[in-house]
Amino acid sequence: YIEYIAVVGGIIAEGGTIDAPLLIKKGHSARAVVDKKEGKSAITTYEPLEVIGKKTKLKVIIATGKTHQIRAHMKYIKHPILGDTLYGGGEAKRVMLHSYMLRLLGMEFCAKEPKDFTLHE
Repeated sequence: YIEYIAVVGGIIAEGGTIDAPLLIKKGHSARAVVDKKEGKSAITTYEPLEVIGKKTKLKVIIATGKTHQIRAHMKYIKHPILGDTLYGGGEAKRVMLHSYMLRLLGMEFCAKEPKDFTLHE
């Protein structure tokens, strides 16, 4: 179980689940695209934590672990992660995606949310 925090463009008022198969295109670098014919199952659940201006901070949990899954799924629902220019995200100093909590073998590890994830006008 891995829980992420993401800051995305736009307002997401309610949580949801994205069940959209991903195809990983490999070349100079990997890139994931939603492909309902050739893609493999990928499920992402998200829940808004905070909305400020035209940005939303989300808790994101993936049921599958595909390359760039969160990044591709957020683009698919038209709320790309800020700083993620590969997937259409708006400007930020970095990709605003943080691995917050990992549960493994009965243990839990938390990585404090970075200060730049605090939303403000």
